[in-house]
Amino acid sequence: MRILLCAILSLGATTCGNHLPAARASQSAAVAKPCSAWTAPRAPEHPADSIRAVFMALDDRLDTSISQQRAFFDTFRMNAVVVHSIVGYRSLHSSRTANRVRQAAYLLHNRPPGTAVYIGLAYAEKFNSDELSPADVQLAIDQDLAAAAELRRVAGTDTSRIAGWYLSREIHNFNLVPPARQTEQVKRIRAYLEGVAGALHPRGKVLISPYFVPKVRPRESELLGPAATGALFAQLVRRTGVTDVLLQDGVGVRNSPDHQLECRWPDAADYIPIAARYAEAVSRSLPDSVTFWSNLEGFVQDSDRPVDVQRRFAQQLSVVPAGRPLVMYDAAQCKAVGVCATRPRP
Repeated sequence: MRILLCAILSLGATTCGNHLPAARASQSAAVAKPCSAWTAPRAPEHPADSIRAVFMALDDRLDTSISQQRAFFDTFRMNAVVVHSIVGYRSLHSSRTANRVRQAAYLLHNRPPGTAVYIGLAYAEKFNSDELSPADVQLAIDQDLAAAAELRRVAGTDTSRIAGWYLSREIHNFNLVPPARQTEQVKRIRAYLEGVAGALHPRGKVLISPYFVPKVRPRESELLGPAATGALFAQLVRRTGVTDVLLQDGVGVRNSPDHQLECRWPDAADYIPIAARYAEAVSRSLPDSVTFWSNLEGFVQDSDRPVDVQRRFAQQLSVVPAGRPLVMYDAAQCKAVGVCATRPRP
């Protein structure tokens, strides 16, 4: 998954690896640039040790995953947990899927009081690519509903503990030319969302977590700006049964291996304010019936290392529209950087 979560610490002046771009590169340049000092645009609004919603990726090994769940919930107090996916490698009929379904059932049965559990169905990257066909849409609907039915079968009476469902297939702010192709893809994505969310709602909330490819320069006509992205996502979810949109902030994906915020990306200094504009636009554009979440990326792309919280959290907070809930990808990263809300010690 490209995404996500948040890290919260008491911060003073914060730097991007002590650096951010000092000078603008030319429009055509795409080379590494030196970085200069960067300070947080505003102070953190949340105290340390207060992340209360996380994504949780299930391990393919049943015993390992259950022991990890126990250890996590023995230490941390969560208001919400979003299971990334209960389907292993897109196959409903595999030992990986069987193990994940059993883990999810265990989580439902043993969830701590006050913790809402959302179950992720089948995962797929770039689900709304221009190769998406009507047959692909129907297959996706069938897979997701079959996965939900299998979990209900295994969980039995604990099915009532499901707070909602997470549609793991990733949607982004596509812009297809000619416009007729764009219109057709919107119809197909809506058909998928209606087909799955319509069957699962109102028995629980239905979550999606889209991402955006930012438009940095006016000449990038193939990309959508903040307002157009907000309008697209609103059009996709309106009257489909989707109840919550968890927008990925993109910071983890745009983070270089040395924890600098895309200092090697042209105009990297602009990414944080650009991301903030996208988040605000999407938040404002969604129907009143749909809840907006900020999904802050707590990872470094192509790395197992957690984020350097002191260098990045203030940046990420500047992307979060005021008063909106936060979620972090994922539980392991939240634990590693020490920002999950802990249980009171006896």
